Amino acid sequence: MTNTVLAVTIALWMQVDYRTKQLAAWKEFCFHGVADADLKIDYFSKINVMVLVSSVKKGHWKVTTAALATLLLQAAAILSTSLLERQSVPVSYPVNNIVTLASFSPRLDFNTRALDP
Repeated sequence: MTNTVLAVTIALWMQVDYRTKQLAAWKEFCFHGVADADLKIDYFSKINVMVLVSSVKKGHWKVTTAALATLLLQAAAILSTSLLERQSVPVSYPVNNIVTLASFSPRLDFNTRALDP
């Protein structure tokens, strides 16, 4: 149940993360009037670690927070599946006496034509 809740949380958070990265260039353009800001701000083609570094350098704290939360959620997803506990399970096999022969001798009356369609 916990992994299901975590997966739903990550799916919803990825929408927030996407929208935050999308609006960072728009905010820069609208409030600061820099015409080429949307061309220089690219948070989609980078991995989250690089997004985190570049958003800190540019002072985009909402993108920094979203990228950091995404990294933490991804780490939680990896750790939650790796913390499954290994338990020993008793398995019992039925004991059957198998008779083996010292030599193999095929039946002489075996008809191979019965196998052909």
